[in-house]
Amino acid sequence: MSARMLPPEFVVELATIDVARDAAYAALRAANARGLTGSDIDAFTAAMDRVTASCEQLRRTYFPRRHRLFVAGGLASIISKTGRATEIVWRRESGDE
Repeated sequence: MSARMLPPEFVVELATIDVARDAAYAALRAANARGLTGSDIDAFTAAMDRVTASCEQLRRTYFPRRHRLFVAGGLASIISKTGRATEIVWRRESGDE
């Protein structure tokens, strides 16, 4: 299988989503360490809602026939509706961190 050629703006957006997701979890861990509050949970939920919305917008634009685009841990995967077909479409470069 050959590698997909992704547009540069798509790659930049994936990296932005990955950083935003990491930041949301880092903020949640910090809040948990100091004593979690309802506003901490609200902030985490809002941040993850933005991540999910960004993934969905990219999926609609670049992979309209796939069911889901998931970005986490330096990877982006597209997933079929049944979950039986998945493909990693992006990996964070080591210098991107």
